[in-house]
Amino acid sequence: MTDDSDELLAEAEALGPATLHDPIAGSPDVFGSRAFFATATEVLLESTRAQRELGGACFFVRKGDAVVLVGLARLSRGKAAQVSIQPSWGSVLWHTHPGRSFSLAAFSAPDIEGARVSRKPLLVIGYRTASPDVLGLTVATGLLRGGEDPLSERLLRMGVAAQICWPNGAIHPVRRFTPTPLQGALDEASFRVDRALGAASRAASSGGLGALSAKLAAKLTGALGDAKRRSGKGPGER
Repeated sequence: MTDDSDELLAEAEALGPATLHDPIAGSPDVFGSRAFFATATEVLLESTRAQRELGGACFFVRKGDAVVLVGLARLSRGKAAQVSIQPSWGSVLWHTHPGRSFSLAAFSAPDIEGARVSRKPLLVIGYRTASPDVLGLTVATGLLRGGEDPLSERLLRMGVAAQICWPNGAIHPVRRFTPTPLQGALDEASFRVDRALGAASRAASSGGLGALSAKLAAKLTGALGDAKRRSGKGPGER
């Protein structure tokens, strides 16, 4: 067993038994364990290669008032921009957004409606906009062409993120349970960018993009500026 496997096993033992169906009230903070993000990364890469959305339910544990996602039950294989999800599968549902150039982890209007109608929180797993692959304009270059470019895949892995939409329409990031200071800062800034882009995309669908353009530009500039400033800090600094 590798050192990484040992750490994942120790994490799983510390978190305790997971469930799919324990009811969740309100909209608590949601975190992802290392095992969750490792699994989500492999699932999203597979989804991107096949250009099909995948879906299912999340395994999770309770930690105080928070929810910690620890794994994924894969239960559905869909099309390029559509997948069937059943509310009976679990308390936290999920699906992938494979290979989209921007707002990759953000919610579409149908996603938000799906969470509302199902009365279950819905997770989107995708590539964050403020990630090295997108900012470097090399998103999925080899992978989406069916190639096996190691650099493209490495960049994609660095960009995997998740967001959760609650039945009331609130959208929150799935934060890492044990992030480094730099990782946490970049994840937070990226979420703000994706949330703004998602809002702009939904507004465009309903003809309201013009009213959001100035606000969107300000949010993008502020979020990316914060990330750059925080990334200049040393380990352990906040």
